[in-house]
Amino acid sequence: MSVHRFARQLQADRRVQAFRSALELVSTDQTSRAYLQRKHAECIPALSSADEAE
Repeated sequence: MSVHRFARQLQADRRVQAFRSALELVSTDQTSRAYLQRKHAECIPALSSADEAE
């Protein structure tokens, strides 16, 4: 492998690792619900404390 090809591959590997790090999100029921409420606030009414207790 030439030095230039090795350098390009190393750059690509670093780019992929940066994207993977940026995409490492932990999805839970709570974060999913909060995301949906933020993105679709006009369609999904906010849950009241009484609704959450059920």
